[in-house]
Amino acid sequence: MRVINVSDNPNDILALFHSYGYLIIFFGVMLDNAGLPIPGELFLLMAGALAATGTDLAPSLLVAVAGAVIGDSLAYLIGRWGGRKLIDTYINCTLCTCKCADRAESFFKRFGYVTIPMARFVFGVRTLSAPLTGALRFGYMKFLALDLVGAALWAAVFLLLGFAFKDGILDLLPVFERIRYGFVVFVLSAIVAIVGFKLIRRRILGKPDLNGAIQRLRSILRSKNKQLDE
Repeated sequence: MRVINVSDNPNDILALFHSYGYLIIFFGVMLDNAGLPIPGELFLLMAGALAATGTDLAPSLLVAVAGAVIGDSLAYLIGRWGGRKLIDTYINCTLCTCKCADRAESFFKRFGYVTIPMARFVFGVRTLSAPLTGALRFGYMKFLALDLVGAALWAAVFLLLGFAFKDGILDLLPVFERIRYGFVVFVLSAIVAIVGFKLIRRRILGKPDLNGAIQRLRSILRSKNKQLDE
């Protein structure tokens, strides 16, 4: 990732993106889409803003899509092959709430598997759409095709938003660059904020019953299949 006006300070945010930008985007987006409280959108906004200083957006888009699809595929496999215990562990790691599960279930009932690309833009639904799809035994290749569409749209939107609002984003960097290991502080601050927000929501709304949602959705699918057979 080539960025102009990069300082020689190895702890500088611009310098880190200059040297490791694609790795940061890939792993940040992958872990985010796998369900962990990592600010994937933040990395995309940063990459979009830095593109305004001379970086090509296309490689960042490809790397982001690859990370998103791999992260979603991991969540899909947890839903498909993980069993109840692993799904419960996944729910605990993602800090989802019962409202997230209800919303995801509602989307699947209303839109079916079109939920897969749509879910990326709906808070709470994105985290649970992939494991729900896997648990419902939806074919992986079909899931992959729909997920690629959603991932490309999602990544493109946030990269372009970063590009459009580059001035505001880049103006924040000097604040963190005055701190030693500023980028680490920058990312950890975002993660702490996300985790804190999710913990408060879960405390208020409660832990989701994803297994119950899976059983209800399977029942609905069986009913629809019987109607088609008749």
